Amino acid sequence: DAPNAVANAIDSLLPEAAGTPLAADVLLAENGPVEVTLPCGTHLVSRVVARHDITLRIQGRTRLIVAGDVSSQSGATFKVVLENEYAQLDLLVQGALTTGGNLELGSWDRPGGVRMFSAATGTLDLSGSVMIGGLLFAPQAELVVSAPTRIYGALFVERISASALLRVRQDLRLSADPGCAPGRCSMDGAACGSRVCNLDRCQPCT
Repeated sequence: DAPNAVANAIDSLLPEAAGTPLAADVLLAENGPVEVTLPCGTHLVSRVVARHDITLRIQGRTRLIVAGDVSSQSGATFKVVLENEYAQLDLLVQGALTTGGNLELGSWDRPGGVRMFSAATGTLDLSGSVMIGGLLFAPQAELVVSAPTRIYGALFVERISASALLRVRQDLRLSADPGCAPGRCSMDGAACGSRVCNLDRCQPCT
């Protein structure tokens, strides 16, 4: 059930994420730049607000649940950096995505490294420069693009409205294994216990 997969996965992961020590407001860059390093595991924050630069460094196979919105304001960048060859991020967003500033998720040469799942039912507004090295999955949302946007991996949305360049370079490995579909391996663990997806295979969190 694609429309409800993200919301259901978030609900199932909240008890696990609630036990992590990460502060709920750690990704609110309201007074200056913020840099956070996340190890392997499931983490929860209230929202992401990039009024200044936010850099999120990923060290292992990691899930991050955002209970609210993800936004970047003009002049600011929200960036996800994969620190090593094993680093991966599943970013599960319960609210909206709005980019007035820049958004850089992962790397163009590692299209399986970052997977962003959005439960939004309205619009995802991309009005700043966007580069996503991975998957953007928002089955109930309209993607509104008004600034250059590049996706190296895969895109799944309800519809698209683009007034600026939108370039999607598909990587077929992202959909090669049904066990890695949203709501299963990489999200609620129904298919693989506590394991997560590494490209087209389910692997343990290490």
